[in-house]
Amino acid sequence: MKHLGLLSLVVSVVMLVGCGTPSGTDGGTGGGGATGGGTTGGGTGGAQGGGTGGGSATGGGSATGGGSATGGGSATGGGSATGGGAATGGGAATGGGSATGGGSATGGGGGATGGGGATGGGGATGGGGGTSCTPQQVNVTVSGSCNAIPPPGPCGGQLTGRYCYTAFCVSEALLLADIQSACANAGGAIAFSNTAGTVNGSLDFTGTGSSGAVTRNATLTITGNAAVPTVCVPGGQCGLVQQAFTQAGATAQCQTSASGCACSYTYVVPTGTSTTFTTAGNVVTVGTIGMGNQRTYDYCATSGLRYRETTSDPAEPGVATLSQ
Repeated sequence: MKHLGLLSLVVSVVMLVGCGTPSGTDGGTGGGGATGGGTTGGGTGGAQGGGTGGGSATGGGSATGGGSATGGGSATGGGSATGGGAATGGGAATGGGSATGGGSATGGGGGATGGGGATGGGGATGGGGGTSCTPQQVNVTVSGSCNAIPPPGPCGGQLTGRYCYTAFCVSEALLLADIQSACANAGGAIAFSNTAGTVNGSLDFTGTGSSGAVTRNATLTITGNAAVPTVCVPGGQCGLVQQAFTQAGATAQCQTSASGCACSYTYVVPTGTSTTFTTAGNVVTVGTIGMGNQRTYDYCATSGLRYRETTSDPAEPGVATLSQ
């Protein structure tokens, strides 16, 4: 309130000086106006000069080059300042704001440069976009413990979005299960060695999380050697053993050995399949019986996805681990 009374007195003095001194009136209006600190119109841009070559000062102000200052402000080069603000190059400041080069300041202490541009307090950057994993090729591991999902075991959960393979643990007990079962029924056992391989790709789920469509774009490749004992070789013909590998989903080369047949094989899981899926408890079923492509998996979709196929003709021989 004290400042409002002082500003009213300033206006009255300036008007009286202007009327009494017709010569020396500076017709300029200082380009930018500033309103801040709750006072509007207390100052007038431009300077009404009260004298020639030295200017006039009222209330303790100083004037240089013909400008006038009222209420303790300072003006340089024809600018006017009211209420303690400073103006340079024709700008006007009211209520403590500053203006340079014709700019305006609003809010008592904000600055505007070069025409009154305002920058509002800080920008907002929106939340962050979604991310999707990128498939990478990784080597499989081999372990006798890979015949079941590790703790917490099958736990179900919602299947949504993309999952990328990060690991596959091969259990040789599950590898080429049909051939091993036939050999066991004949009284023998197949010995695997040099088992290795890679997995690369992703699974994409769309739908409600418990049903919808799944697209698999992945490759699981397992290679190694298999020693098939004579008791498991029909008629001693390793060619028939080689055919059995093919029926089990692998390609193989088998030759006669002292103990039966020595086979090298490559097992590849098909890629690029798209079908439906449904979940029930801890089991996800992919495909349909009518299409002849139905497969079942135990799974757990917490902290990524882990699954083990339970289909028997043939099943993926181990536990897959994926992340989003």
